Amino acid sequence: MSLNSKSVTSTTKKVNAYYDSVKKGGKKWWQAFEVTGKKKLSLKLAQDDEKEEGLVGLREFLSDKKTQMYRILLRTQSEDGSGSTRQKYFYIRYTATGAPVMVRTRLTPLSGEIDGCFSTKHASLNIDETDVEDDLTMAKLVDKILRVGGAHKPDHYVFGNSDADRYSTNALDGDKKKEADAKKAAALAKADKPKTKAKAKKEEAKEEPKKDEEPEKEEAELSIDDPAPAEDAAEEAADKAEEVADKADENEEADKEKEEELSIDK
Repeated sequence: MSLNSKSVTSTTKKVNAYYDSVKKGGKKWWQAFEVTGKKKLSLKLAQDDEKEEGLVGLREFLSDKKTQMYRILLRTQSEDGSGSTRQKYFYIRYTATGAPVMVRTRLTPLSGEIDGCFSTKHASLNIDETDVEDDLTMAKLVDKILRVGGAHKPDHYVFGNSDADRYSTNALDGDKKKEADAKKAAALAKADKPKTKAKAKKEEAKEEPKKDEEPEKEEAELSIDDPAPAEDAAEEAADKAEEVADKADENEEADKEKEEELSIDK
C-alpha cells in the first residue's frame, strides 16, 4: 500500500495555510483530515472549525465517528499575566475501533510520511471513539502540554472563543491535588479495613478437628471359674481320646466273645 502523493502535497499546503491564518489572528481551532482508500491511501480535509467552537466542536464532530480514521491538528493558546500569548498544537491520530483492520495495518509503515504533513506539533496523542470523553478535555490536554512545555508555566490555556474555553493552570493543580487526596484516602480506607472478614472466611473453610467419637472398647473380663481357652482345648482332646479308647476296649471284648462262641460250637 502506498500514499497518494498529491494528497500529501495538498494536505501540507492546507496545514501551512492554517498556521499562517492563526498568526494573522484567525480564530479557527482545529482541522481534521480523513484517511481514505484501500490500495492507495489519501488524506482529505474532512472538516475544520468553521463555527469557531473550539474543543467543544471537535468533540462533537468525533462523537459519532466509529469507523473513520483522522489526523487532526488542534490548537490551544497559552496566556500569562504579562499579556504574553503563544500558540501550541496537538497532533491527534484518531483511529476508530470499527476502522478496517487491513487499512489500519497497512497505514503503520506510512505514518511517518503522513505525520510529516503537520510540521508544527507540540504534543501528540492516539485515541479512538471511546477516548473522546475522557482524553479530549481541557484538564487532560493542559496536563499533557505542560509535561512537554518546559519550565515556563502560563496562567491559562484557551481552547475556544468563549470564557468557558479558558482553563487555569491553578485549577489543574487543584484537580491534581483532589485526585491525589482521593487516592490517598482510598488507600488509607483500604488499609484500615479490619481483616476479620477474610479471617472468618478462612476459618469457615477449615474443617473442624475430628472428635474421638469411637466408643471405648470394653475388655471382656474372664471369670475365675471360667476355664482358660487353652485348658478347654486340652480337656476336650482328652475326652475324645478316652472315648476312642473305650470304643477300642468294647470292640476287643466283642471279638473275644465271638471267638469263644465259635470254639464252643466246634
